[in-house]
Amino acid sequence: MPRALITGITGQDGLYLGELLTAKGYEVFGLVRGQSNPKVAVVERLVPGVVLLEGDLTDLPSLIGAVEISQPDEVYNL
Repeated sequence: MPRALITGITGQDGLYLGELLTAKGYEVFGLVRGQSNPKVAVVERLVPGVVLLEGDLTDLPSLIGAVEISQPDEVYNL
């Protein structure tokens, strides 16, 4: 099963991409800036099986951690 990491998964395009990739059989990981983001619940509801990882694009250690955990075949930065 291919694996994808999506930054910006809580945005409109990220959410649509997560739905599309899930429908195509991908294991989807999403990078979110914090679990207090109100859109997290929407992503979890609309993208079944998504794994949300806390991190920030401006924080290199959190990005490295997200890549190590997700081991993606593809990365989408939205």
